[in-house]
Amino acid sequence: MGQMKSVDGSVSVVAVPSFRLTINPASVEIHKDDSDMVAKFTVGIVRDEGFTAPVYLRLAGIAGLESFSINPIPADGSESILSIDMTDQPVGNLPFTLVGSEDDPDV
Repeated sequence: MGQMKSVDGSVSVVAVPSFRLTINPASVEIHKDDSDMVAKFTVGIVRDEGFTAPVYLRLAGIAGLESFSINPIPADGSESILSIDMTDQPVGNLPFTLVGSEDDPDV
């Protein structure tokens, strides 16, 4: 009898959100001797016609970063402000991903 091999996989069907996100500026440069070490971004929420649900925003991909805020959450309008305090961060690039969803992550 010959060998038999198998591999498991999965497929998910997810809802297509009725919005998209933009960020401005795309990157910020801060110098360690700056008096204000906070990077500020405007997050745009571009809604499809008829989409009125709040959008919950969160940061992903930044381990250990606790000094940031996103205001307002949830975002009911067309923009929110992301502020990241870089005071205690080492010199270097800090990439991040901003995630938006219709579902409240705290529920």
